[in-house]
Amino acid sequence: MRPSVATPAFVLAFAMLPAVVAQEVRTAVVPDSIHVGDIFRVAVRVLVPAGAVVVFPDTLAVPANVEAAARRETTVDSTEDGRMAHTAVYPLTAWRTGPVELPPTTLAVVSPRGESEVEATFRPFNVTTLLPGDTAEIEPRPARDVVGSSRLLWPFVVGALLVIVALALGMWVWRRRRPVALAEAGVLPRDAALAELDRIRKLGYLERNELKAFYTAVASVLRRYTAQLDPRWGAQLTTTELWRSMRRVLDDPSPVPAGGQPGAAEDGSNEAVELYSMLGRADLVKFARARPAVAEAGAVWAEARGWVEQYPPPQAEPGPGEEEG
Repeated sequence: MRPSVATPAFVLAFAMLPAVVAQEVRTAVVPDSIHVGDIFRVAVRVLVPAGAVVVFPDTLAVPANVEAAARRETTVDSTEDGRMAHTAVYPLTAWRTGPVELPPTTLAVVSPRGESEVEATFRPFNVTTLLPGDTAEIEPRPARDVVGSSRLLWPFVVGALLVIVALALGMWVWRRRRPVALAEAGVLPRDAALAELDRIRKLGYLERNELKAFYTAVASVLRRYTAQLDPRWGAQLTTTELWRSMRRVLDDPSPVPAGGQPGAAEDGSNEAVELYSMLGRADLVKFARARPAVAEAGAVWAEARGWVEQYPPPQAEPGPGEEEG
């Protein structure tokens, strides 16, 4: 396994916590002294059996006076007892002094046995300031009305709502029509994705050890392919949001409709987990500066190509006499 990118402060904080059973969460907030405007970090670590995948939220639920300061960083390490330690680090910033208590967050653990959820809770902490106290005791005046009390605001509000509705409707129609247009033009998303993956493999990224460019290209093909299969799996979703959307759609027992959009698979959860695993490893390389081995990158490419070939399963062509009249 790759070494963790967690800071030494997190390593010390986790080491001081008591041992826990599988799928139980450890959390830490560092540093102990947090000032207004400073970046502090909240870490969540889950110990799971080998083969399980932990789905962390992209952001934590925070109070109004706290906001995210950077992207979430995730790592995976092995432990002495054979389990896997999945860790997520969330950089945050607080903008007001006083006590802060972060709401609990729910994590999904996906394993060959099924899916379960665990809850992570965080210790409360206090935010202080390095500035001296305000001795002037001057209160700012309230904001003045810019528009004026005699103006009618409802026409502007109604107009803005109509514009928003029109844009949303146009986007929905465009996304619904896009797979049909591809089918009518004779472009098969699976064939296009496989051809693009083969082209990427021949560009020499792995031979030049350009792993970030290689993982970015492979992930782009997978995201474009899923978006062509179903507009609900568009590129605007994060990896976690895409995984959850695929779970909801593939667990729906509706038949496969015309137009190439996937419905339910016999075991839809496996396809979603496999895709999440590939995109998650690509995110570690793109955003967390992970440096996997070249052989591991080649294995991810092979997994991506196999996933595109097998999902969705090709529909059997009608036999003689089964065509519609």
